[in-house]
Amino acid sequence: MKDKNTKKSQETSKHIQNCLLEAMEENRLNDITVSYLCKIANINRGTFYLHFNSIEDVFERLENDFFNEIMHEVNQVKIYSLDATFYLSIIDIILRNKALSKWIGSDYRGSALMKQLRDFLAERFISEFLEKYPDNSIDEVKLLFSFIIGGATDLLVAWLRGGQKENRYMIAQTLGQFSASLVNSVNKKLIR
Repeated sequence: MKDKNTKKSQETSKHIQNCLLEAMEENRLNDITVSYLCKIANINRGTFYLHFNSIEDVFERLENDFFNEIMHEVNQVKIYSLDATFYLSIIDIILRNKALSKWIGSDYRGSALMKQLRDFLAERFISEFLEKYPDNSIDEVKLLFSFIIGGATDLLVAWLRGGQKENRYMIAQTLGQFSASLVNSVNKKLIR
């Protein structure tokens, strides 16, 4: 990949990625060929191979960019409470990456990216939660995280599949309240 850091080169890479997302609206990833993507992107194969090695390489870059965007956002806040602000920032990232999010949501239980995101969030949540509430056992906190994030993921996927009819603030608020009530119930159990 020569000259990958020039502005024009970055624009071309982004254009190819966007065209792949567009193609994924109508086709399965495995059915998209380099020739087909080049036709959609209005580029020649040489330009494609200057930026990427394969269709999978393009998709992997999309996933990595998405993961890094979420990591960056999550690293700005404490997530032990999984509050409405946290969920709103995640929802905004999802909406900025709607086509990719829709594709990931179609098989989110089998997605390597979703596993990577869950592992990253779990590590942060568990360490921050135990720091704030040290009387909890790590096993309790792992179960709490699994329950919260599983429900939140299912709700977000259903919301995306349903066409985002509900306001994103309302979804974030609902998820934040759901998470807070579960966090509080775990902590009240310890106070008895």
